[in-house]
Amino acid sequence: MSQPPPGFAGFADGDVDTSGAGRRWWDANADEYLAEHGDFLGPADFRWCPEGLREADARLLGDVAGRRVLEVGCGAAQCARWLADQGAHVVATDVAHGMLRRARAIDAGRADRPAVPLVEADARALPFPDASFDVAFTAFGAIPFVADPWRVHAEVARVLRPGGRWAFAVTHPIRWAFPDDPTERGLVASRSYFDRRPYVETDDAGRV
Repeated sequence: MSQPPPGFAGFADGDVDTSGAGRRWWDANADEYLAEHGDFLGPADFRWCPEGLREADARLLGDVAGRRVLEVGCGAAQCARWLADQGAHVVATDVAHGMLRRARAIDAGRADRPAVPLVEADARALPFPDASFDVAFTAFGAIPFVADPWRVHAEVARVLRPGGRWAFAVTHPIRWAFPDDPTERGLVASRSYFDRRPYVETDDAGRV
């Protein structure tokens, strides 16, 4: 399997092994991420995107009361917690133990509410039987962080009952036509919109 060169930040021409990369990064950066974004996300709120669209307004999942709902790539499970407050039977999954540890800490601060069931799992290999859920969703979780997102879709299709609903929010593909650069350079497209190669960053040892 080909790998990008050490210190690479760009687009991989060959196969890229992302197994473990997301877990390592989110384990190491969970506290920092929530220190920066925790106030915006809240302990039990459902925002679909950085622009702040809330499920309370969008209602993309429909009426969830009494339904079995799966959150894929839950982070600290803010969305799952909000759904539980709406009467959903929700299970939240994430690949990173560090994020789930923070989710448990938030649950501990809500002693008057039941804790959300949390499962540490790769979104490409969900540990649930076929047709286990009525609804599944992810809000900027899992899909943008793997080189093979079709495997996430396939697994969700497997665990959804026939006629179930799958809703997901990701970065628009046009975003990757521009460099990941906060300066003016980042305003100039440098990659074809139709380039399907995954964006990859590696450390000095060449590890994704």
